[in-house]
Amino acid sequence: MKSYQQVEGMLYNHFEKVRSRDKYKSSLDRVRKRIKVIEQELSNCHFTLTTDIQGIDYSKDIITTSNDNSSSMERDLIREETKLEEELLREKRCKINIKRKIRNLQKQIDDVEIILEQLSKMYIPLIEALYKNKLSYRGASYILHAGRDTIGRNKKEIINKLIDLL
Repeated sequence: MKSYQQVEGMLYNHFEKVRSRDKYKSSLDRVRKRIKVIEQELSNCHFTLTTDIQGIDYSKDIITTSNDNSSSMERDLIREETKLEEELLREKRCKINIKRKIRNLQKQIDDVEIILEQLSKMYIPLIEALYKNKLSYRGASYILHAGRDTIGRNKKEIINKLIDLL
């Protein structure tokens, strides 16, 4: 059996979770766009290399050469490709984490919505006004065209019904 404060907290948390889920969904869209851009860069080889091409300077005593038969440009190209692949991997991990968070939030939201569906449809606007929009009794009474005392009585009635359902 839940207490009055616990049920009120559940209602406030429910609407906060809905907001969080929506934020995560928009974040997921941005991550998907970043993944798409990185994949396009990898497939089209859009790399920017900062290596200066220089000729051999014979005035120095030591001439630097490569032991692995690859030029500095090749090594820079491989390094840039590796950076992009690592960034793509990070973004994919981020996408997986966001999806997991959305799934968890959606499960919690569904659990509360199942309980709220058992209430009368006339109480839903009051619940949204008080807990979703966080209005005072005065604000809710203005929007719902009811007196503050009626809002208070209906709120207590809703909470008591939810306590019985839980």
